[in-house]
Amino acid sequence: MTKKIRLTIFYADEEVYKIVKGSGVNTKMVSWANEFYKRYDYELDIFPVPYSKNFYEETFILKEKDGTTIPFHFLEGIGTLEAKSEALSRQIIKLRRERRITDVPVNQQIGIESLLREYRNQVLQKCSLLRIECHNKFRDDFPIKNPARLVVIYCRSEQPQYSLSGGTIHDAGGWLPFIIIPIIAGKDDYSNLQMLLNKAYNCLAHEIVHGAGHMHPSRGGLYDGAKNSIMNYNNVDLLPQNVILERPDQARMEHAYFVT
Repeated sequence: MTKKIRLTIFYADEEVYKIVKGSGVNTKMVSWANEFYKRYDYELDIFPVPYSKNFYEETFILKEKDGTTIPFHFLEGIGTLEAKSEALSRQIIKLRRERRITDVPVNQQIGIESLLREYRNQVLQKCSLLRIECHNKFRDDFPIKNPARLVVIYCRSEQPQYSLSGGTIHDAGGWLPFIIIPIIAGKDDYSNLQMLLNKAYNCLAHEIVHGAGHMHPSRGGLYDGAKNSIMNYNNVDLLPQNVILERPDQARMEHAYFVT
């Protein structure tokens, strides 16, 4: 029996909505994800439905203009700082064993941890604000008796290079995991978006697995499972039939809150 992956799609503002519609980003990502997941007896259940109809989608535009912008460069900075913090931890342990510990690496790590907290707080505050805007527009557990849906938000990014580099947000204001996909940086640039889309068809399918609980290893997504895994950053295959959902992720999907 085919199971449903239940999603609700939102747009940060009207400009984001127009870019998504004009470029066909959502339609293409949904199509790719359905091709990928059908081998595992899943299909996407999108709300609003049908997702190609303006009448429904305009209900899910969060603002008329100037939608909430996510500082995606902070997410990249967090990864870099976490790696530095881990390296310093190893250095401090080594120095202590050799009885030649100094205050320098300790102070460096304190500074890095402080900056990490600042970055995380800024990202989570913005993401939580977006999620509240979605909740105020439409309850993600509609109808009330059904399980909650996985919320997907097409949003703004401060820099265009982060377009379509999706992220799944955990532990933001007590919300269940939700997906953010940056789509625009204040510029109506279809050609650039199309170039990025050619390398990012699997973005939605990838983030859905994160929503089910998958976390990249500490070394990052480049070292995450088999090279043809949907979760491995080295996977550049554009054909969904050549990409796999590994067994631990199949188990996660079986118990995901948004799968029925």
